[in-house]
Amino acid sequence: MMISAKEKKAFTLIEFVMVISAVSVMAVGAVVFFIPLTNLFFVSPRQAAVEFMGQEILDLIIDGNTQVKGLRFLKAISSASATQIDYTDADDKTVSIRWDQPSLKFYRNINSAGEVSLPLYYTASTKIQGKAAADIIFSFFDTAGAEIASPVDAGSLNLIKRAKIDITVYTGSGAIKDFQGRVNLTAGVDIKTFS
Repeated sequence: MMISAKEKKAFTLIEFVMVISAVSVMAVGAVVFFIPLTNLFFVSPRQAAVEFMGQEILDLIIDGNTQVKGLRFLKAISSASATQIDYTDADDKTVSIRWDQPSLKFYRNINSAGEVSLPLYYTASTKIQGKAAADIIFSFFDTAGAEIASPVDAGSLNLIKRAKIDITVYTGSGAIKDFQGRVNLTAGVDIKTFS
């Protein structure tokens, strides 16, 4: 004797297991989809501070501030490497900008008056390193767009026509789920020597 659909009052065990497994697969798919979206749209205060600090560092290196002009307004480059650039700005101030590997910070020295960290409100938990390689911050290029080997020898300094700055700024692990911040920044500047 067959049971009609009207008399059937509950799911069979196999139907129940199949529904639970289908719902589980959809839930896992939703989690995999929504976690990156959460990281994309959720901004912690630490993430915002890290992004602001990274942009401030690039602005100070490229444009400068009231104390000294940046790379955009340089007069001559005296030395250049993957972690440091020394130049004279349009106001005849000698400037040295270097990235220190042990502390993972930028330092600027104006007219040999002593180094200060960039930016001035730098927090101890914030670290900076190169984006592509941890110890390559600055890359230099000639007019044809070919990269000049670092450190740039004295005879090739006048060939530098463009500088590229690649940095990663982060705190802690950099993961948003740990309320940390991480940002990758790349900037370039055309080197025009002002006399």
